Amino acid sequence: MPGSPSLIGDSFSPEILARALRGGFANTPVLFGSGAVFVDSTMQDGKANYLAGTTIKVPYWTAPAPWEDLVDGAAATPAVMTAGSADGTTTTPEQAPILRAAKAIQFTNWAKRNPLDPYGEAASDLVIGSAGYRDKMEAKLIAAAMDTTGWGAFKKDVFNVATPAYLTHDLVIDGMGAIGAEGFNDPPALLIVHSATLTNMWKQKDSTGRVLLMGGTVAPALVAGGPTGFMMMPLGIPVMVSDRLVPAVVSSTNKYQSLLLRRRALALYIDTNFSYVSEPKALTDSSIDALSVYYAVHRYFRLDGMTKPGVTHLFHN
Repeated sequence: MPGSPSLIGDSFSPEILARALRGGFANTPVLFGSGAVFVDSTMQDGKANYLAGTTIKVPYWTAPAPWEDLVDGAAATPAVMTAGSADGTTTTPEQAPILRAAKAIQFTNWAKRNPLDPYGEAASDLVIGSAGYRDKMEAKLIAAAMDTTGWGAFKKDVFNVATPAYLTHDLVIDGMGAIGAEGFNDPPALLIVHSATLTNMWKQKDSTGRVLLMGGTVAPALVAGGPTGFMMMPLGIPVMVSDRLVPAVVSSTNKYQSLLLRRRALALYIDTNFSYVSEPKALTDSSIDALSVYYAVHRYFRLDGMTKPGVTHLFHN
């Protein structure tokens, strides 16, 4: 006697869905895949540490003493290596709080029997084609980059209520120069501007009416998942537009902030062993599947092997 038919939905496995989700998260670029963000997916025990209120510690080794020219028999001065703050003034490392992002969907058991890849559909909905996840992380990264705490020497402010000064070619150059030689030897990987700022950038013309800022070049550093059209690339720097750069209001005038980011200026730590819970609902013959991702974002005060930060703030009309 033949056995009962086996339906695809009978073998629906949360573990398979989890693997599909990990793949979607791992291949999602942030900030257009420009390299401005260092993504570390090795953070362990994110859920346990989140519940305990734990933060990620970001220590820096103190810079070693320079090489010395010594005469015969003279003693070299030992460098005391300690871990602490970026400027080497304290032994307290920088910290980033662990955050939680969550999303849930409800699956009917009938839907789980759909032969059209329920795992892929669930993964697509939870990550929203990677866009939802990227959007959430980028919001936190941009907020971290906008923070000017302890950043007095690494910004350029040309804002003027009486005589408007917009983001120009010269201001971008001044921003690179704000961090000295490193700003040119290790040039920015990304320029983030508000949409109103980009509007003014496009309108800039010389005395004969010729457009000063030309676009139409696809940034070679961008990976799949970034913009599909042409990009603005002043000085070869890809431009990302984000209205999360909310302007301050000074004397009824908007004061905009733009960000020059070098490679690995920001960090995104993710615990890819995310929390995945499925709860059955008997009355609707369904289940609710919830995903929680634990992560932390950080703006480095000093880049690895460098003496200056990776973010320069530009303030303008």
